Amino acid sequence: MGDSIGIADLMALIQGIEKSKVLAPDMPMDVFINEAGQLYDTADKDRAQLTARGLPEASIDNLPTVIDLCRTAQSDWFNDRYDKQAAEQEWTEKSPTAYELRNDLIAEFEYAFKDDAQLLARLSEIRDGASHADMVQDLSDLAVMGNKHLDLLETTFFDSSLLTKADEEAKAMGILLARATGERTDTSAQKLFRDQAYTYLRQQVDAIRRTGKFVFRKDKDHVQSYQSAYYRAK
Repeated sequence: MGDSIGIADLMALIQGIEKSKVLAPDMPMDVFINEAGQLYDTADKDRAQLTARGLPEASIDNLPTVIDLCRTAQSDWFNDRYDKQAAEQEWTEKSPTAYELRNDLIAEFEYAFKDDAQLLARLSEIRDGASHADMVQDLSDLAVMGNKHLDLLETTFFDSSLLTKADEEAKAMGILLARATGERTDTSAQKLFRDQAYTYLRQQVDAIRRTGKFVFRKDKDHVQSYQSAYYRAK
């Protein structure tokens, strides 16, 4: 066997690939990973012929580990993308209720604080801003403000349980918003590592195929084992 290296060293090699040299997959990842696995089986059987013409034996020995790393990286990226999409859907479903609560509290406070110019000015500051993040912060601010001025709110028979609800909504919706609006999946750390892992595996696959096509160039049947069935079908 050749000088195979450990997972930690392979991870370092993969993560060390510069962004400018990272390749994007040009076929479905499950197909590519499956073809890489089939290539390993072939190359392992032909290792004597391949290494005799200059292919490093480690290129064959390391392939299963690189395949596993690439498969895991693909799964991590897929799950990251799925989680984000699920959070976006959940936000779409739940945010109207949160906005309604915010607007109801502002209306309640305006009525209860109608004779206090300072409180109305503070309320106006809270109301400024139209982003989702503003709404989440508004709920938190309104909960704090309401608890500080319960005496005024009680004069209008305000339902104080809404303050607890606002605080809970602010925390829950803040977490949900962070999940829904986190790094886009096309620039996330998970996708970068997936593409780096693909690039590294692609380099190993190409090197083995290149050697195999040369060594078995006169064997029309066997040389096909070193060609991509996906590309051949296309």
